[in-house]
Amino acid sequence: MAPQDPNVQAITGIVRLLCHVRLGMLVLALIALFTSDDDLWAPGAIVIVLALPASYFPARNWRSRGERISRSGILLSCDLVLTALVITMAGGSQFVYLYAIATAALYGAIMPLILAVGMAGMLGLMFLADGQWDEPGSQWIISITIALVVPVFAFAGHAMASGLRSNAIAQRRHLELKQDEIRFKERTRVARDIHDTVAGDLAGALMLSSSLHTKLVQQDADERTIAIAAEIKQACETAHADTRAALDQLRQSETPLAEKLVLICESWPGRLDTAVTHNIDAKLNDLPDELGKDLCLIMRELLENVRKHANASQVHINATVRDSQCVVEVKDNGREQGRFRSRRAMPVLDTAGRNFASGGSDAAATSGSRGEAAGNLASGGYGLTGIRERLATHGGQFHFDSAGKAGAHAQVVVPLKEVSQT
Repeated sequence: MAPQDPNVQAITGIVRLLCHVRLGMLVLALIALFTSDDDLWAPGAIVIVLALPASYFPARNWRSRGERISRSGILLSCDLVLTALVITMAGGSQFVYLYAIATAALYGAIMPLILAVGMAGMLGLMFLADGQWDEPGSQWIISITIALVVPVFAFAGHAMASGLRSNAIAQRRHLELKQDEIRFKERTRVARDIHDTVAGDLAGALMLSSSLHTKLVQQDADERTIAIAAEIKQACETAHADTRAALDQLRQSETPLAEKLVLICESWPGRLDTAVTHNIDAKLNDLPDELGKDLCLIMRELLENVRKHANASQVHINATVRDSQCVVEVKDNGREQGRFRSRRAMPVLDTAGRNFASGGSDAAATSGSRGEAAGNLASGGYGLTGIRERLATHGGQFHFDSAGKAGAHAQVVVPLKEVSQT
């Protein structure tokens, strides 16, 4: 079942109350007809019986079907006709007066004010048309009074419903703030625990691996052993840096997305030993939180790929919102590295499995380290699996264009229309 409009759910209590009042008044009016001396009670009783479902059905099903009921012109028109018939056939009963007042308040609660007042005014005119003007007594005064009071209760019903909706909005906002506070405290606790345990252990491992590498170099150990120690040192550096980045992500949960991306760009030159320029669009701050979190992680992974494989001297990052799309691009001027074995890169696929290496500007590199990197990317290495999984939840695509000596261009495209629908 589709979720109901919160504004409709907020007035469930008042709608059920008014429907129950209408049911009670109809039952009492029916009993009054049965116990009266009027020989023409049958038509009025039939109309009242027909009007009972119009109050029972909303009272029973408003929580699950309230939005459909409030927008159904046919149901509202039928209710207005039945109410008018009740007034015509049994308009002299005080129970019918209360039934009409409850009906006007119900209209005011579930429909726009102008329409509710108009329909309540029609009911008031029915009392005037049915008034016994030629009889002595105060019956005609009562008819005029009821005709004037019924539209007023439409205003009253609208005011009550508006107050309930405003209260529901305030409660939802309070709940959201409380949930945000809980999430912030939990993130802070997790960040503190990671800092006190994993980050400290990694810092120690990094110091030990650095000492080991230095010791082996000083003792003229064989090149293979020194190379293994250097790889261990680099792995510890990467793990430590990634842990620090994760801690920053947890600590910066309230930081605008554009500012987070700028911080990532400005913190990376030390790791890349490369000039990093960036163009970050402030419109990114309007993106959903989950998408923003994934974009930060994707950008880190793309920059890590540049660090490992590009041997670039310059990297440019462009993150913008244009044409109902979020586009993140990482471009570098990387060159080939002799220490990587040349091979033809495998095609890079988007989240739907389409091939971006079959010609055109999205063809992958054919040789060198960037070809190796692209091949590893396409086969799921170096975090592409994670990138593709993150983009899949947002309907996004990933393009990787490696042009060999001309550098590489990685592009992430997320359609914002699909994001808003999820």
